[in-house]
Amino acid sequence: MGERPTQYINENEEEAEEDHMAPTTWWITSTLFPLAAATFGPVATSFNICALALDWRVIVDPASTESEGMSVPDPAW
Repeated sequence: MGERPTQYINENEEEAEEDHMAPTTWWITSTLFPLAAATFGPVATSFNICALALDWRVIVDPASTESEGMSVPDPAW
């Protein structure tokens, strides 16, 4: 008997607000992930093209830095 009836009203209002926001949350989620995939997919592909077009193997002396290393050309396949 010590509980206030307004407590139940507030809980129901919070549930109603969450139910009201659920379609918006799903719409944002279902839009965000395909857009992110559509953005990062081509970026990853372009990095792959760069890796294929340029020599990226280097022999590095332990006493020097990577920028001072000797480039190793790709084999002629």
